[in-house]
Amino acid sequence: MKNANRREFLVKAAGVSCAALWSGPALPKRVAVAGKTAAAENSVVGRALFGRMKWFNEPASSKQAGDQLLVTTKAKTDFWRKTFYEYVTDNGHMVFLPVAGDFTFECRVTGKYAALYDQAGLMVRIDSSNWLKCGLELVDSIGHASVVVTREYSD
Repeated sequence: MKNANRREFLVKAAGVSCAALWSGPALPKRVAVAGKTAAAENSVVGRALFGRMKWFNEPASSKQAGDQLLVTTKAKTDFWRKTFYEYVTDNGHMVFLPVAGDFTFECRVTGKYAALYDQAGLMVRIDSSNWLKCGLELVDSIGHASVVVTREYSD
């Protein structure tokens, strides 16, 4: 797919799939499992959230500063399967919290993007062949909303 067509697709897909990430005021960082009463809600916020999360493919460095997680990535890391570039890579960095059932995850993601396809965002992952990532990706020196849905092949 030509870069212009890919960019158009990414912009349209991100508008549909990730609109909630960019609308409204800044959101607190938390995970809440649905189906619980407000008083019994299984909610984890800020520092407590980071304390429960684990790394999948640790980055070059990470540092918790208050309710922020500052990450320096390793070079040439990504999550991608088969499509467009005919390769599989599963060495991207992801800090995660296993969740069962419906859930809500709210956060703010920023990055220092420098190289083509640098990206940062959110990921929902079942296994190496079934996942979704959504975030901001650098293409032609411009940040673009990006969504990749993978069911054996990345879109």
